[in-house]
Amino acid sequence: MAASEPLFTSLYIDNKQTGHIRGDVQELILEFNLDIAMHVAGCLSETGYDKIQGTQSAILCPLIYEALRKSDPPLHTKYYIVDAQPLSDAHKASINKYATLISKVPKWKEYCEYILKTDLSIYATKLNGRPGQSSIIDKLSAEIKKNLGYENKYLKYKNKYINLKNKLNI
Repeated sequence: MAASEPLFTSLYIDNKQTGHIRGDVQELILEFNLDIAMHVAGCLSETGYDKIQGTQSAILCPLIYEALRKSDPPLHTKYYIVDAQPLSDAHKASINKYATLISKVPKWKEYCEYILKTDLSIYATKLNGRPGQSSIIDKLSAEIKKNLGYENKYLKYKNKYINLKNKLNI
């Protein structure tokens, strides 16, 4: 795929200038497994995202894009680490560090790419909800993994992830 080619439809990009991914889709992408949850929590903690003007998206969108770019083979987007607002060198370094870790989690890239390229309303309708409805994120993630044929590999992580998510109030 050429770098100038769009990675995915603009279905879940609500700001085409910055590449902001809708919050519910960010959550779904980062729902993959416990490894991802730990890296996201580490990145948010290390960057002190709450001191950055805006929301977690200022860290999470660049984190997702950088992890895709660092995956093997890389997936290129027109969006880069500079999202809606400028980040300090320390923030960029943290994002780069955790993006590298996330990019090495087996099957995450395929899962993420699938989500970004797919009309999730197909799944949401099947699960009697909307793509943006937080209560169906876990079910949606499981359904996507099932469709991709590797949900059984990550079932052991589910309880650990849910406990961590609840503990961190993410």
